[in-house]
Parts: sequence; structure tokens; C-alpha cells
Amino acid sequence: SGWSSDVCSSDLSASLAATPAETGGTSVVYGAGFAAGEMVSIIGVGAADGVDKILAGGEANASGAFQIDVKADLDAGLYTLTARGSSNSEATAPLLVADK
Repeated sequence: SGWSSDVCSSDLSASLAATPAETGGTSVVYGAGFAAGEMVSIIGVGAADGVDKILAGGEANASGAFQIDVKADLDAGLYTLTARGSSNSEATAPLLVADK
């Protein structure tokens, strides 16, 4: 048993999906492949005038999955969301924000 937990968790392939949202509305962000109980931050890449912005956070369940509601306080457009976990898990997904 020469495996450290670091090696095992980094071998997991995490995934992320986000429902489209209207400006000021809510996107439901789903993730999987994270560590059980891992704290997850949802980051809008370049969403604040080119600067990354933390949009929401939550915790992965015992299966390493999560569902987090993200308030889309963003201009209409297409964004990259990154889910970054406290155990260094990471996944990305597109977020489409439409005009009302």
C-alpha cells in the first residue's frame, strides 16, 4: 500500500456542469469526482473585469458530488466556471448568461 491519499485523489477526474441563466438569475452547478466532504469554490474566470471572482461555495457529499446554486450577477455572455476544491480537485464548465 504505497499509495498516498494525494496520489489517489489527484487521479480522480472531476467534472462540472452548469445550467444556463439569465442576468441576475440563478444557474444550478453540478459537480462530481471530488473528494468526499471536500469544500468547493465556484469561480467565474475573468468574470469581474478580467479578474476571477468567487461566485459561490459548497461541500461535496460522501460520493464526491455537489449541487450549488450560483447567482448569475454577470453581464450577458459566455463564461468559464472553475470548481476548485480544498483537496486540489478542479473542474471547468461553460456558463451561458443570457439577457432577460
